[in-house]
Amino acid sequence: MMPIPASWPKKAKAAALAGQVAASSKPDLDNMVKAVFDGLNGIAWIDDKQVIEESSRKMYGEEPRIEITVDAVA
Repeated sequence: MMPIPASWPKKAKAAALAGQVAASSKPDLDNMVKAVFDGLNGIAWIDDKQVIEESSRKMYGEEPRIEITVDAVA
């Protein structure tokens, strides 16, 4: 979740929160994913080369954050 710029008018902020505005600002999504994968080495997996599937998206939210779900594969 990307922060909504404080300079945006209320109407634009509402549209961003409703998912009607794409969060296309920096940082790049692939760089964010890489940082998360590297940060989870030794915690969620031994090495991120073990990850076999990934889905990600960047959107606006009231609180900037990254939400992660990890599922084990047998």
